[in-house]
Amino acid sequence: MNVGWLRAADAGKPCGPCGSWGAPLGGASTSPSGVGVRVLALLISAALFPADSLADCAIDAPAAARQFWESHSHFYERADPTLRAVTTPGFYAAVEREWSCIGKSASCVAYQPWPHPDDVNIAGHPTFYVSLERPDHVLVSMNYAFRGSYGGRGPQQFVIMTLTQGLDGRCWLLDDLVTDRQGSFRERFQRPGS
Repeated sequence: MNVGWLRAADAGKPCGPCGSWGAPLGGASTSPSGVGVRVLALLISAALFPADSLADCAIDAPAAARQFWESHSHFYERADPTLRAVTTPGFYAAVEREWSCIGKSASCVAYQPWPHPDDVNIAGHPTFYVSLERPDHVLVSMNYAFRGSYGGRGPQQFVIMTLTQGLDGRCWLLDDLVTDRQGSFRERFQRPGS
């Protein structure tokens, strides 16, 4: 693709294809080349900023934890390559070992850390809050209850999510999940001898 005309417009010279001064670089041009520049800019920004990574990126740690639960609550059941963008390499490696195990055996190791967002047995909405903050990670607690007898709330349940900031310093990545019944996901599925 020849984009030499962009350099000419940048240098303050007339733009050859459109015959105007700098219109493709932000002017309200309706010429075919002005539309082409906008399309080119959209394509470049789509390549540089993929929608799937921005969609799962939250600056606030509790919001990131909630977003992970809502978008990836079945992460341990089936392969999902989009997890690589929202988890640490150590957590992703543990998930890959679980997926590999599930692929070999239908009931490898049952691990269900939480109810899914569409579970009708959840009483109310789960809450997410920072329970511990350290320089290199935060712990976010997810509290919820199942429906008890006679439609009331049952006992409180919890999941602790360890989150670390990604390399960009903006997005939070899931590093581990810990439940009172099943312990740490990473420890449960860590590579033997590591």
